[in-house]
Amino acid sequence: MSTSPNGSKPDPTPAASLMAAAVAASQMSETERNFREREKNRRAQARFRERQKVKHGQTEKRMEELEAAVRDLQLQRDALSVKAEMLERCLHNEPQQDASEREAQQQKEERFQKFVEFYKKVIQELAPLLVRAQFDGGGDAHKAAALTWRRMVPQGIAMYQDEDLRMMVYSRPIVGPGEPQPEKPDKAMWRHITAALQMSQQQQDDCVAVRSAYLASMAAIMEERRKLNTLMQDMQIPDLDANANIALHTAKALSAMEALKVNVKREQTLQTELSTQVWTLLLTPIQAASATVAASPWLPDKLAILDAVAALASPGDASKTPSG
Repeated sequence: MSTSPNGSKPDPTPAASLMAAAVAASQMSETERNFREREKNRRAQARFRERQKVKHGQTEKRMEELEAAVRDLQLQRDALSVKAEMLERCLHNEPQQDASEREAQQQKEERFQKFVEFYKKVIQELAPLLVRAQFDGGGDAHKAAALTWRRMVPQGIAMYQDEDLRMMVYSRPIVGPGEPQPEKPDKAMWRHITAALQMSQQQQDDCVAVRSAYLASMAAIMEERRKLNTLMQDMQIPDLDANANIALHTAKALSAMEALKVNVKREQTLQTELSTQVWTLLLTPIQAASATVAASPWLPDKLAILDAVAALASPGDASKTPSG
């Protein structure tokens, strides 16, 4: 290797220069590749987030459609029940009101008052235990409240199997004759009650999932009921004094009413399953007891609580489902 005239270091050979250039180019190429890879990942993540946003919007829209369908179809339930009752009376030529119906109504009221006594006993026992449980950090009062709830739940569920009673306790406050009739809690009240339960994130996620499945199943039941309602409304009630087509009309009417009974039974089963999930699986005994006491004198509305969880989890997308 030659030495420069002034005695400095020798000039690099062409091969060394090429090697240095290659190393520099390699380093720049590696930096550029890393930059391009990061940019590619960033764009991919942005596209993914956009797809998720669109998918979420579509899901919310579908949920709103299901909720609207449930509300619309449930509004027809009372009218359909009256229609079915009138048709059945017509087919059997029964009077509009008789002694047996009055007796049945009286029995319903008696069962309701028994439930009122049971419910008041539950509140009287749970309320002081829950107050003390707030200060003992899972001590004796906390355990006593949980045990009291577990002891009373089976009796409450057994009474809840009575369909007439179930309809009554969700449409009126649980108070005795002559007692004040408070207004039913609104959505804001249910959100306050639900927030006070301090559910874990897993509980909230489970509540949202259960609510979605319930609404989808209820929408299918109500759609079937709407079709049955249309079918029965289109039926011509035959003249009982005429001979033509009475047997055919009767068979069609009885078939429609039997289908309606099966449909109502499916709804009852779905309601019972939802109650079991909310009060024994989704909520802890203390949470369930707290919701019961806070909602008094109304029975805690399981669907309103699930709606509140969904609303609290997704601000701005408050549920509009009917309570029940």
